[in-house]
Amino acid sequence: ERFLPSLYPSEIADRVKSMESDLGRRLGPSVRCYAYSKLLTKENGPAVAVVAADPRKVSNIESTLFEAFLPRGLAAGIT
Repeated sequence: ERFLPSLYPSEIADRVKSMESDLGRRLGPSVRCYAYSKLLTKENGPAVAVVAADPRKVSNIESTLFEAFLPRGLAAGIT
């Protein structure tokens, strides 16, 4: 809503927010797992790991965790 207010016309804003929340709860975890399985491959792993550890793009704790897990195989991808 903050980024694309035109997607939330006032006459249907409550319905759109409800639908967005419902889809996020029901589809969110499955879609994230699918996306991670496609992104974190041996070919893409190093590039994703660099972006994921960039403190300008993620929180400090996320950056710290990614940096800690990189040597343990995150950059090698999910097999």
